Amino acid sequence: MPSVSLQRISTVDLQMLARSEMPAALHGLHAAGALPPAFAAQRALALQAAEAARPLAGALYYVCQGDRVVGSCGFKDAADEGWVEVGYGVAAGYQGCGVGTQALRALCSIAFEGGQIHAVRACIEPDNAASAALARKLGFVAGSLVIEEDGSCVMVWTLLAAA
Repeated sequence: MPSVSLQRISTVDLQMLARSEMPAALHGLHAAGALPPAFAAQRALALQAAEAARPLAGALYYVCQGDRVVGSCGFKDAADEGWVEVGYGVAAGYQGCGVGTQALRALCSIAFEGGQIHAVRACIEPDNAASAALARKLGFVAGSLVIEEDGSCVMVWTLLAAA
């Protein structure tokens, strides 16, 4: 399987994605379902504006296989008291072949590299077995069920930085 890389999504691309528009540079270079939804781009822009001093706040990345975008991932909030929440998604045609594993591993490396983040969290809906399996594979540990602001129930998975 070809390796996966993360490419930080530029502010210009985020603005376009927030309006449900296709960034021009991606025409023909992305898989269906690979791009972050408009609400994720909107949240990223808001976080980046509000938390400019925090480098991970709202950072979103294209998940690339060669020059093709096959998914997206990023930080759903600003780092808070040593932890940050991540989100990720892979286009249907690229699931089950290690793309998500490589992307989430790289995202966690970005989170831990400065030494200020001690835990990465992923909030996963209980019926999302594939996402839970991916988190478990990378060493995340399931915690408690919580109710999100939108009323959805999620399991909080946590990965601690290596000692």
